[in-house]
Amino acid sequence: MCFLCWVEKLRLRGCRYATQMRKANCTPDEWANYLQQCKAYRLANIDSERQRLRDYNQRPEVKARRRAHDAKPEIRLKRLLNGQTDSAKKAATVRHKQRMADNPEIWAAKLAEQRRNRTGFTPELFAAALAKQNGCCAVCLRELGTTHRACADHCHDTRKPRGILCHHCNILEGMLRGAALTPKQWAERMDNYLSNPPAQATE
Repeated sequence: MCFLCWVEKLRLRGCRYATQMRKANCTPDEWANYLQQCKAYRLANIDSERQRLRDYNQRPEVKARRRAHDAKPEIRLKRLLNGQTDSAKKAATVRHKQRMADNPEIWAAKLAEQRRNRTGFTPELFAAALAKQNGCCAVCLRELGTTHRACADHCHDTRKPRGILCHHCNILEGMLRGAALTPKQWAERMDNYLSNPPAQATE
């Protein structure tokens, strides 16, 4: 039985994850393969998993348990010693930016891996799509660069890459999907709103 079939069988029995496997009971190769399969499963079901985590984090008993845990003196002391303060966060941000400046190739490789896992865009595909769009956003046609950040857009249903958008167009596409509106419906409603502002009609 493959890993995904195994997980599906456990899910039908009311289990979310195959939590029976433990590192201490596996060989290094078996554990590495298990982690790889877990990663593949999460990527294949990323939207449902994110929604499951959001629902879980909103449970009253989960919030109460976390508040009780955070209120423990030893936890508060541990966080204080670890520097979880505003000044420590600012210092960590400065160090992070300095590491990015000192090792641009490492940071670029990390971003490329994150983009490939999330959107399916490899560095070669991203460069080819950007060249095909003449370095501009596929929707608003503004030039992408320092002023307008290039975002890799993908279909959340099929997980397939679609094109390169600027940050604003990428956000707008997600908002339309969340509002269950087609681009034509949104354009018609926006045109009607600008032509007949509700506040002016009440004057």
